[in-house]
Amino acid sequence: MNTENILEILYIAVEDINDTLKKDEKIECSASTSLMHFDSLNQLNFVVEVERLLEERLDKTIILFDASVTDENQSALNPFQSIAAFSQYVAGIIAD
Repeated sequence: MNTENILEILYIAVEDINDTLKKDEKIECSASTSLMHFDSLNQLNFVVEVERLLEERLDKTIILFDASVTDENQSALNPFQSIAAFSQYVAGIIAD
C-alpha cells in the first residue's frame, strides 16, 4: 500500500469523524492538518476507523493504537501532529 492509498484512507476517516461534529469542530482534510484538534474521544474514533478501513483494504487486522503513540516524551514522533505524520506511522506499521 503506497502513501497515496494511506492518505486516502486517512481522509475518509477524517470525513467520517467530521460528519459527527459541529461545523466549528471539524478539521480540514490536508496532509498538514493536525489531528490534535480532535478531542481524545475523536482521536480514538479516528484510529478505530482507520484500522477498520485498513482491514477492509488489506484483509488483515492492523492495530495502530498503543500507549507509546500518545507518550508526551515522544512528541517529536507523535503521529497525531499531522495527517502526513499519521500516514508515515501507518506505513511503518503496515511494513512490519
